[in-house]
Amino acid sequence: PNWGRHVREWSDSVSKCPLPQYDPKRDASLVIFWSSAVRRNHLNKIGVLDNTGAVIDMDRFRRRYHVIQNELKQAEQVERDRAYDHERSEVEKIVAARRIAAQERRMTGLRNAKEERRRRQMDLSQSFSRAFSTPSVLHVSG
Repeated sequence: PNWGRHVREWSDSVSKCPLPQYDPKRDASLVIFWSSAVRRNHLNKIGVLDNTGAVIDMDRFRRRYHVIQNELKQAEQVERDRAYDHERSEVEKIVAARRIAAQERRMTGLRNAKEERRRRQMDLSQSFSRAFSTPSVLHVSG
């Protein structure tokens, strides 16, 4: 027999349709299982039950939870960025203050060196002027 032809005929005759999704929370045979106190407490702890005790369809609300979770992540990131920016601005203030202080010290040192050089030049010019000044004329009595 030609099995390939039979398989092709069988696969061509099969229509493609999605299988119905099984939802164990809605299965009538499992009502007693889901209604036990132990199961209800567990479902309540993990957040599958709403305030009335009805089972929440997680697939239906998954998108909303995802959006809320992303918003929380973004808010946390904004808060971290704000804290980092505040810390960085504080560090920048400290660095700027240190730079100003260093510049003031450098400028003070330059002023002092300039004054010292001017004073030395004055002392040197005064000593030269005394050394090479014309002596006063001596009076010879005669």
